[in-house]
This record gives sequence, C-alpha cells and structure tokens, in this order.
Amino acid sequence: MKLVAIAVGLIAVTCAAASQGIDTVEAYASGDAAPIAARELVGDGRWVQESGVKRTETWEVDVSRADDGTINGKVRIQGSPFVTDGVMTGRIIGRQVTGAVLVGTPKLVATFSGALGKSGEFRGTYEDRAGGIGSWVWSGPPPQ
Repeated sequence: MKLVAIAVGLIAVTCAAASQGIDTVEAYASGDAAPIAARELVGDGRWVQESGVKRTETWEVDVSRADDGTINGKVRIQGSPFVTDGVMTGRIIGRQVTGAVLVGTPKLVATFSGALGKSGEFRGTYEDRAGGIGSWVWSGPPPQ
C-alpha cells in the first residue's frame, strides 16, 4: 500500500492507493463552488507526465456515479505505455475526486486525485504504476 498526499489549490486530499482500489483517508475542502452532483461523467482530457520521461496522454471517460459517490466506468487512453482500454473506479465527495485506472485482472495502472475549482475547472494529479507523476485536466463539459 502506498500513501499519496495531494494538494490542489486550497484543497488537500490524502488517499491510500492499493492494487485493489482507493480508500479515502482524509479530505478537506474550502471555497464556494457547488459539490459535483452529476450521475454521468462523459468527456475527455489529458494527463501530462512531469517526472521522468515527459509525455502527454489523452483520454476519454464514460463513468456513472452511484448514490454513495462511487464512480465506475470505462476509460480509453491514447499514448499510454500501460493501457489502451481500462476501467476507472473511485469516489466523488463534494467537489473532490479520487480513484484508479485498472486493466485486466485487475491490475493498477494509475491513481488520481483532483477537484472542481471555484471557476469550474476540473483538474488534479496522478501517479502511474511505474512511478510517473503528473497533472491531469478535464476537457469535457464542466461536471455539475
């Protein structure tokens, strides 16, 4: 199990990443943006690796959100050395999101965390299974 601490603007999220998924340990939020209430998140975006070999991967996401905030669905990634089609799983709490991209039996590809900012931008950070660390940004419609 690997402990990941991430700060995004005025939001700090601490989560534990394990090969079977993500457990939120603590979450702090401040600001006036409304919580994310969308049941379906369909859109695209990009991941930019900032450590090691610099590269940009683009992705398309189609996930559903349950009453308890868990998200599950499909992700298609272009430019990744690890996966083309995978599963995205995680949790949305308020304006914050944590989760993982899995493939196969399941095998962990990457963990991610982020938040919806005051001006509607949706972004965060990620770490892939090879230790690559970077940022991500949602380019789809703003999650409501």
